[in-house]
Amino acid sequence: MPELQELGNCQTDPRGSERVGSEVSRKMNPSPIFASKIDLKSAIRGLLVAITVMLVLLATAVHSAPQAMVKSRWHEIAPLTPNHTGCDFVEDAMLLVIVDGGKELGREDFCAAYGRAKTEVVTDGRGQRYVLVEFGQGRGTNATTTYLSVYRLAINLLEIMRIPLSWSTGPTQRFTYKYTVGSDQLRGLQITLHGTHAMGSVCCLPPEEVQTIRIDGAR
Repeated sequence: MPELQELGNCQTDPRGSERVGSEVSRKMNPSPIFASKIDLKSAIRGLLVAITVMLVLLATAVHSAPQAMVKSRWHEIAPLTPNHTGCDFVEDAMLLVIVDGGKELGREDFCAAYGRAKTEVVTDGRGQRYVLVEFGQGRGTNATTTYLSVYRLAINLLEIMRIPLSWSTGPTQRFTYKYTVGSDQLRGLQITLHGTHAMGSVCCLPPEEVQTIRIDGAR
């Protein structure tokens, strides 16, 4: 059986101890050049990780915002008759499409005078999304009435309101609303209409030049 050795009584060569100590010191304390290379690699690696995270977050934000677009249902090479579009003129046949990251969320056929319309997606304070579509109805000199349709974006597109924005008030006169979109105190959707300078027949002008329309997203 080996005997227990009392290492505390051992004697060592001071010079040997000094050599061993210097070798350990060199191993534990790398040269400044080697240390700087390690720091540089760590910094580059951290920067690459940060850039990757930012790109992922940016892609997620882009895909989380649905996009609305309008396009014609009629092509110029197609015949004008027979008209099966449901519109008075085939050129007025339009299609509203909502997509999110390449996935279609909904679509709706509608009619827009002269094939002109514009759309956008807005969100109220509760996170409920709506699709706004601005388009005209009717053809002729000063005969087009412009509307703002409001669709609720849920499982299906549901038109919940159609607001007149501009219409004829005389042979050459018109009344027009500009509008802004935001959230009311209850965090529902709020559309504020601001009338332009009133002209034309009194019978065809709205009673108020500024109107506020509130849409409760909880309904």
